[in-house]
Amino acid sequence: EDGGFARQSPWKKVRFENVAIAVEGEQVLAMGNYIFETARGYETKLEYTFGFFRDPHGRVRINLHFSTTPFEKGSNVTLE
Repeated sequence: EDGGFARQSPWKKVRFENVAIAVEGEQVLAMGNYIFETARGYETKLEYTFGFFRDPHGRVRINLHFSTTPFEKGSNVTLE
C-alpha cells in the first residue's frame, strides 16, 4: 500500500475545476480536476469524482470519492 498521494509532497495549495455536476434524486455527483501545487510551483493534475448527500440532520456528507491521474493515450497499451 502506498503512503497516500496527498502525503507524498508538501502541497502549498489545491485548485478545483468542476467539469460536471449531476443531481440524481437526493444525491449530487461532482466530477472534474484538481491541481495540486508544491511550494516550488510544480503542479500535479488529478481527476476526481465526489458523491454527496444530506444525512438525517441536514448535514452534507460524502458517500463517494475517487481520484486518478488523467488518461494518457498509449499509457494503457500492453505490448506483446
